Amino acid sequence: MSLDEIIDRIIDREGGFVNDPLDHGGATNMGITMRTLAHARGVDAVTESDVRALKREEARAIYQKNYIESPGFDRLPPGLQEPVVDMGVLFGPHRAAKALQAALGLAGYRLAGDGIIGPQTVAAVRDANVHTIKDFLMIERLALHVERIRQKPDQVRFAYGWVKRTLAMGGYGER
Repeated sequence: MSLDEIIDRIIDREGGFVNDPLDHGGATNMGITMRTLAHARGVDAVTESDVRALKREEARAIYQKNYIESPGFDRLPPGLQEPVVDMGVLFGPHRAAKALQAALGLAGYRLAGDGIIGPQTVAAVRDANVHTIKDFLMIERLALHVERIRQKPDQVRFAYGWVKRTLAMGGYGER
């Protein structure tokens, strides 16, 4: 699957404009929050109307730069790109990179766990069994969801969707 297809799938999963008062992300369109949009545009703040008016091409460009190129997720093997990019959308790219490194640690690779996709992480993912790493990455992702709910119990209403999305990113049903 190409990186363009991954971006399209994420945008489709995220859907259109929402502003659920219980979603701590606030106003969001295609998964792009007000904070992310402001950062991408190089301004201090944007309005809810700005988020509502966000076009797909701008959202795609934000995903390409902030969630693929900048964190180095384009350097990962194709089988790991979608779950790691998707995790970066939900938890931030740095946290997704740390989760990938933790998953590699569970598979026996010794890495710094610094959240940087550097030469050691790239070498480890290229050497590792993609299915095994996806399984361990799924465990790391579920643990982060549990941690989020423990910190903010009102987020439990999103748990079913998060678990369903996590299992999809693990490739369950595809093997």
